[in-house]
Formats: sequence, C-alpha cells, structure tokens
Amino acid sequence: MVKENRQMEKFFKAIPAYAILEPLADNIGCGIHVIDVNAYTVFYNKKAAELDGLSPNKVIGKYLLDS
Repeated sequence: MVKENRQMEKFFKAIPAYAILEPLADNIGCGIHVIDVNAYTVFYNKKAAELDGLSPNKVIGKYLLDS
C-alpha cells in the first residue's frame, strides 16, 4: 500500500496546479494533512509537520493511524 501511495504522490506532483498549491500550503499558517479514501497520507505540509513534530517524509505514504 505504501508503494501505491508513493505513486499517488508522484501523480499529484505531476499536476501543474500542485506546483502552485504546494508552496501556498507550505506557507499558510495552518497544518494541512490530506489522506486518501483508504486513510493513507498523500499530502502533509510544513506547518502540520511543525505542529506534530514529524517529518513529511515520515508521514506521506503511511496509514493515518501509524503516523
């Protein structure tokens, strides 16, 4: 399942809007944690990482309750 979620992350990054939205999400004053329908993290911004004390690299692709 982690492999599928990494593929989904690559898919999102291929979308031109992602290039615009990612910097906005990383500079907004609130944490954004996006999960897919199976509760796997597909996006986790810098503020969420700061608030949770976790690295986005350790959260993206992981099951929500395992983060």
